[in-house]
Amino acid sequence: MKEGPQPYEEADVGEFAAYVAALTSELSRLARDHRLITLAYLLEMVRLEARGVAAEDAAIRPHEP
Repeated sequence: MKEGPQPYEEADVGEFAAYVAALTSELSRLARDHRLITLAYLLEMVRLEARGVAAEDAAIRPHEP
């Protein structure tokens, strides 16, 4: 079996975006705590974009019961 990046799966987009939002939220907090204001701001912008992508994906592809 080949190791490395897995192929792109459209069904994973929302889940991946939510994961990115969670990670960047924590990274932004850490950056602010260390007075890295510009970096914190950029990470917050990434978080907001990722959260929006996750929300759009959820609206298009509702979760199955």
